[in-house]
Amino acid sequence: MPDIAHAKKLCKHLREVVGLDTNYLPAYFHAFPAGRTVSCNLYPVEYLGVFRKLFSEKWMPEKAAEYFKKRDPAALAVLDQMMTLTASKPMPPMPPLSNAANSQPY
Repeated sequence: MPDIAHAKKLCKHLREVVGLDTNYLPAYFHAFPAGRTVSCNLYPVEYLGVFRKLFSEKWMPEKAAEYFKKRDPAALAVLDQMMTLTASKPMPPMPPLSNAANSQPY
């Protein structure tokens, strides 16, 4: 399941690369449709960009094809298109969090 696998990768990345002590994050219980319930960390919104970058730069190129090949082979054609688009158009850098936090979105 990519949700759990990627959450574990994110948690490890935040500990080892970012230096965040993930033991102090709040947690909640998430119930999956099949009935499985797991304890999950609740990450501050400031780390959403880290999650997205890790997902697009690691999980998508390294794990997505294997995941979808087993579960939804028709998605592979779209996956190839997505990978081509993201590889050819890098995103501009984000402003520092301190500036983003002070901006008024509305």
